[in-house]
Amino acid sequence: MKYHVEVHGCQMNVSDAERIATVCEQNGYTKTDDWRKSDVLIYVSCSIKQKAEDKIIGHMKELDQIKKTRPHMKVGITGCMVRETSSQDDEKKDKILKRIPTVDFVFRMEDLDQLDYYFREETPLDIGKDFGDQGYLEVPPNPMMPFKGNIPIMTGCDNFCTFCIVPYSRGREQSRLMSEIIRDAKDMAAKGVTEILLLGQNVNSFGNKNDVYDEHFSEAETHPFTHLLIELNKIKGLKRIRYTSPNPKDITEELIEAMAQLDKVCEHVHIPLQSGDDEMLKRMNRHYSAEHFLSLITLIRKHMPRAGITTDIIVGFSGESEEQFMNTFKVCQQAKFDLSYTSKYSERKQTYAGRFLDDDIAKDEKDKRYHRINDLLRETSFESNKKYVGETWEILVDNFKDGYASGKTRTNRTVRFLTNEKTTAGDYVNVKIKKAREWIMEGEIINS
Repeated sequence: MKYHVEVHGCQMNVSDAERIATVCEQNGYTKTDDWRKSDVLIYVSCSIKQKAEDKIIGHMKELDQIKKTRPHMKVGITGCMVRETSSQDDEKKDKILKRIPTVDFVFRMEDLDQLDYYFREETPLDIGKDFGDQGYLEVPPNPMMPFKGNIPIMTGCDNFCTFCIVPYSRGREQSRLMSEIIRDAKDMAAKGVTEILLLGQNVNSFGNKNDVYDEHFSEAETHPFTHLLIELNKIKGLKRIRYTSPNPKDITEELIEAMAQLDKVCEHVHIPLQSGDDEMLKRMNRHYSAEHFLSLITLIRKHMPRAGITTDIIVGFSGESEEQFMNTFKVCQQAKFDLSYTSKYSERKQTYAGRFLDDDIAKDEKDKRYHRINDLLRETSFESNKKYVGETWEILVDNFKDGYASGKTRTNRTVRFLTNEKTTAGDYVNVKIKKAREWIMEGEIINS
């Protein structure tokens, strides 16, 4: 019996998929990379944009045909599309099951233990845990890359940005105990993981809502998230520590200074802008101004002059005028981001914006603004990459294609180079940068 987990969306979903893989294998299933040949196919869904949901729904027509020839095949969905753990046999079931009869079951990630029952065709003892139940994080992950580890440090979000579905899909903010996170990191390091990524909807508010200390770790003078980075930096075997995503309103100089001083914490900050117009930021419920955002960029570059800085931007949000879009464009010009995950606003019905604000920017206009931002970021990325030419950087190799290997610098720049038979995934190699391109750099390995 074979399983396949199809991941859509954010890195948190990748982390969830690694735990789903563990449960599948504990129940006797083996992994297949071909979803068409799986006996259990599970989608880890994203609802940030309609396009993300449409990708999954678009698979269903082909799945219908496959299931006619393989009637034993079971299809499940988890992630942000799901509100209620249930199956097609349940009287009360999630709306996905009513809408898509091809899907056999759905489950919330905090109900991961119910997947055990489903595989055994037994009746669950408890269904539908409260939002924010972190018990499922005790399931050990089956990492997609044995040298990289994803560690959720919190679940949910309390920010309620007006465009965002996360507080409704993942519940309210709840931080894990620091001792649990340190334990997970040590376990990963002992198994050969050298780079960890700390995950949360708003990682730098770690410890703001609930106590994260127990008998193993006492409260420190520093903020809990800064304290966590300091403790993780002590773990033998780890070489790189990354995190995503913070909220600008919670970033402090204390955190930036700690990043600059801790040798294992990478010099890369993903800091979502969303909009560079103050009125739009208020409409989005973001709780910072464009001026404050740019002051953070200045602080980051003061303490880490070569830091990689990436962002998220939404164009065409409700009521965005040309002038307001240009304010975003101007902030991008000043910030000189290395990369932006730019989105055209997609209305989510359950959010505040979906209920009370009009999605009133024409698609053509959203497209135009998207391309203008992307063209600008292409220029700033290229300018940043050119500064690397002639320098030698350590690269963590994670991909191979057509005779080339590629990986990331500590500053999150992608470098591609001709490989050799000695280079394997997970290696750290020194690469001299020979050429800059718009989004990547090319180099030559100088050690083996």
